[in-house]
Amino acid sequence: EFLGVSLQPLLTVGNAALQAEPEHEIAAQALKIIAKIFWSVTASPSRGVAPTLPRAMLAEDQIAGWVKFLLSVVRRPIPPSKIPKPDEEGEQMACAGSSLEGVEEEQERLAPFWKAKKWAV
Repeated sequence: EFLGVSLQPLLTVGNAALQAEPEHEIAAQALKIIAKIFWSVTASPSRGVAPTLPRAMLAEDQIAGWVKFLLSVVRRPIPPSKIPKPDEEGEQMACAGSSLEGVEEEQERLAPFWKAKKWAV
C-alpha cells in the first residue's frame, strides 16, 4: 500500500526539518508541505467521507509520531524577522513605502512560517 510506504519517510523528513533553525525558510516550506499532505491523507473533504486514518497509521507509534510532529510544528517559534511590524501609528502593517507596493512579496516571504502552523492545526 502506497500510504504505508510513504508516510513514515515523510515523518522522518518532517522531524529533520524541525531540527533546523527556526529562520530556515526551506525547512519551513517542508513543514508546511508535510503538514498539508498529512491533512490531505486524513481529513480531505474531497473524498466525500468522514475523516479517517489510513491503515498504515493505525499503529500506536505511528499516530503518536504524527501527533508529536504536528504539535511541534504548532509550537515552533516564528522568527522575529518573520513577524509583520505595525507602522508608527500601530494601525497598519508596515509595507514597502506608504503604498501597497511590495505587499505580495512581503506576504510571500512570511507565508511558509505561518502556513506550516495553519496546516498542522
